[in-house]
Amino acid sequence: MRVKMKNQSPAQDCPDPREVKNAEEFVAAMRRLRAWSGLTFRQVERNAADDGVPLPHSTLVTALRRKTLPREELVAAFVRACGCSADTVSLWVTVRRQLAMEQAQAATAAAPPPAASPQSSRTPVPAPTPAPAAVAEAGANVPAAATGRARRVPNGWRLPNAMRFQGARLTSIRWVLLLLAVGTLLAGASAPPVPTAPALRDTAASDPARHTFSGNSRIRSARTNRCLSARRDVDGRIFPMPCAYAFPSRSLQEQPDGSYVIATQHPDLGSGCMGVRRVEVRSGVDDDFCGRKGANTADRFWLVHSTAHPGAFQLRIAHTELCIEAPASAGRPVFLAACASGRLAQAFTIEADPRPGI
Repeated sequence: MRVKMKNQSPAQDCPDPREVKNAEEFVAAMRRLRAWSGLTFRQVERNAADDGVPLPHSTLVTALRRKTLPREELVAAFVRACGCSADTVSLWVTVRRQLAMEQAQAATAAAPPPAASPQSSRTPVPAPTPAPAAVAEAGANVPAAATGRARRVPNGWRLPNAMRFQGARLTSIRWVLLLLAVGTLLAGASAPPVPTAPALRDTAASDPARHTFSGNSRIRSARTNRCLSARRDVDGRIFPMPCAYAFPSRSLQEQPDGSYVIATQHPDLGSGCMGVRRVEVRSGVDDDFCGRKGANTADRFWLVHSTAHPGAFQLRIAHTELCIEAPASAGRPVFLAACASGRLAQAFTIEADPRPGI
């Protein structure tokens, strides 16, 4: 059911985005629009879902914290979910496009022009043309071998000395190459085949039985002895929490390529996946909808054996060298860091979740 605005009508003083001058002011205007609507982030999410548009509240919270322009489709869904008219939605989208164009033009204008090559700026000076008489006089005193001109002999025309030397050198090179090729073929025929090393796989899946997980699981940090968890009714950011309060339920689902999806089951939002917004060092980890429905750009993990703790794994973003790391201090979220097998902060054990429901 669509949630209506509190003490507001669609036409009553809806914040006007035409007054903003940059991306930061545009995002601030979006925050004012939500405050004007009186809706919570979850209510905005439900209204967008009623319109057939997925707009996770965690995605919206992240977008309104930044100073960059949100995606155009997010702006349209957000303004519509706040209760604004179709004309108002079109106005917000138009302003967002104009700001994006201005940003692109400013970036182009600020780019330095390509540096000119030192030689390209010089005007080539033609070489002076020698007088015909000087050429004739100089040619009379130059040996035929130096000038490259053929010499007349009784049996006909012969090549200059320099050209005959180069031809002989090329013939010698051809013979050397031919002998080397024959020697290589003979050696290859008599030598035993060299065993090739097996292809390295990007995961520690040598024992598939140890990578089979049934039912819900808890992911416990060997560093903090706490489990990966989102905070209830806040957003999808992942923190180490006491395992008895880990939220929501999680399960590890193996994919055809050997990677794993850490699936979640939220009591209000339904099924989702744990992943990352940006695949870069220090980036946070978030629960969101799986694939393109959510804002995460990566939600596949390799399970790699850790040498820092018995039976522990590294949670490594598939096809990267970045792993989830637990923070040193309590109250801080987990984040991505360069993988290091012996690092205790990147060691996690996976255990069955004994709780029947969360």
